[in-house]
Amino acid sequence: MSTTLNTKTDPSTSAEDSDRQKVEHLVDLLTQHLEKLRDYDLEGAMPLAEEANRLAMEMGNIGLLDKAEFADARTRVDKLYAEIGLVITKERQEVAEKLKEIHDGLETLGQQADD
Repeated sequence: MSTTLNTKTDPSTSAEDSDRQKVEHLVDLLTQHLEKLRDYDLEGAMPLAEEANRLAMEMGNIGLLDKAEFADARTRVDKLYAEIGLVITKERQEVAEKLKEIHDGLETLGQQADD
């Protein structure tokens, strides 16, 4: 008995692979974005954020992460976005503290100059 390989690509399998690649790409982008933020590399983080946003919007429009097979990926994406938010909040707080220190220092210098 001879077996022949079916060389035709099943369109549903191809679409599933494409969807899976999109999800994996979004996770990769968000992971890289998070790493850049942690390294204070805003120039490197911004293009990643823009690409992740574009891809997330595209995926949101078709409800890709709402599919049952992507439930784990949805959880991972949600966690990455939450972590990104925490890092940004922390960095904002650090910047605010540094600005206050600068402001206080300038006030002190101004007072000393008046004396």
